[in-house]
Amino acid sequence: MNPIAGRYPRRFRGNTLGLTCALIGALFLELYPAWSAERGTESDPLEVLTRAFRNADPKAIKPLLRGEDKILVSARSLGLAPGFYSGDQVYFLVEDLFRSRNTLRFQFGPPMGTPPNSTRVNATARWVYRTSRSREVNTAIAFTVIRKEGIWCLKEIRDPR
Repeated sequence: MNPIAGRYPRRFRGNTLGLTCALIGALFLELYPAWSAERGTESDPLEVLTRAFRNADPKAIKPLLRGEDKILVSARSLGLAPGFYSGDQVYFLVEDLFRSRNTLRFQFGPPMGTPPNSTRVNATARWVYRTSRSREVNTAIAFTVIRKEGIWCLKEIRDPR
């Protein structure tokens, strides 16, 4: 005799496989963003940058800062001293930019998106922001991202030429 048979309605008996799969799926969906951020980003790097600037979220660009190479920063229009910086330094520079500016618009110019199978993308974005009570500031920023071993890394942030 089955000891569970009398305790639970018929529809709940024998459905442990479905419940287990649902719990594992929920756990995966909960942990996926953290796992993905640790590995680096394989999604469109321009979308990652757009999301970071529109939401003023420096953490959003962390997956692009995983490389060992230094990142060229040369954006005098943003008040950034030219030089080669580590990923951590770039993170704090971007954090400071977001802290002192309120983003109104951020958009990459055409062509939008990253071509499939490309290993290097150069793109220019238009960033419209305000600093405290100032008028709107409209500036252009050029980004270069490269793909190394399947992971996108930020290579340059600069004023466009």
